[in-house]
Amino acid sequence: MVYRIYVEKKPGQDQEARALENDLRKLLELEGISRVRILNRYDAEGLSEELFRYAVRTVFSEPQLDHTYGTLEDAGLSVGEDSSAQVLSQTGEEATAVFAVEYLPGQFDQRADSAAQCIQILSQGNRPTVRSAKVYALYGTLSADELDEIKKYPNTRWQRGPIGGIRYGGTSSISANVGQGMGTKATPDGRNAFEPLAEGCSPAHNADRNGPTAVFKSVSKLRTEKITG
Repeated sequence: MVYRIYVEKKPGQDQEARALENDLRKLLELEGISRVRILNRYDAEGLSEELFRYAVRTVFSEPQLDHTYGTLEDAGLSVGEDSSAQVLSQTGEEATAVFAVEYLPGQFDQRADSAAQCIQILSQGNRPTVRSAKVYALYGTLSADELDEIKKYPNTRWQRGPIGGIRYGGTSSISANVGQGMGTKATPDGRNAFEPLAEGCSPAHNADRNGPTAVFKSVSKLRTEKITG
């Protein structure tokens, strides 16, 4: 069975949401936006309901800092059949738009992987399967074109990429090579199956021949003006 929980920072602790709201107003000049909420969504399977309920309080959230919700309706939100974007009433405190962003199959989800490891430590049993996503709720007056612009906006301060998950030219994070290596078999350079890939511009582990100078020369050839991340 798959268990789901939504986690949102309490008012005063929601720096990520407030920073995004500020960026949308100042950088995208969206004066009609009045509020932004960000919820982390977790789906977990391969564990008991009792363990999941315990993990909600100890792994997925910090009770003194976070609100938790079993459904979006519990959070005061509503989503129609198209869960990627649902435009709602623009009156009162109802959200103008709600959409979720999740990792594509094969992409390494650091948040979910860390949660799964923590739950395994708690249970001293098998590691459960955990997936995560971010749910964005936007309030105010927004047109369809403005909503599209928001989804394309590269919120690099918090996520290193566009909110809508659109692919773009850039560099991977310094830890991405570990997760990517976990799904890659042995390679001709002598790397064993499921070991980390080469990190960034460095050679694969134990495959370097010319020392750190070779790395510096490699870095100097990067067309940094083309890197947007």
